[in-house]
Amino acid sequence: MNSILQSSKSCFVCGCCNGLELHHCIYGTAKRELSEKYGLTIWLCREHHRTGKNAVHFYKPLDDNIKRYAQEQAMKHYKWNIEDWMRIFRRNYL
Repeated sequence: MNSILQSSKSCFVCGCCNGLELHHCIYGTAKRELSEKYGLTIWLCREHHRTGKNAVHFYKPLDDNIKRYAQEQAMKHYKWNIEDWMRIFRRNYL
């Protein structure tokens, strides 16, 4: 499934178009597959994905903000309530 969070292929954080990597907003064990299934993916440049000091995998505030945004948008897009989200992802990020 295509992303429900982003329509253009550019870094979600800084907007650059070089060295992009796909980020699964909700990750770990089977959650990457769920992120793909429900379109909870975004493009990030290498620096914001895994190499910079503020990269999503090293900087908890950015990771938390992206997860919160993904949950908010998924709940709107799929018309889910918290219980629906929890049944699928088992963790509330709001």
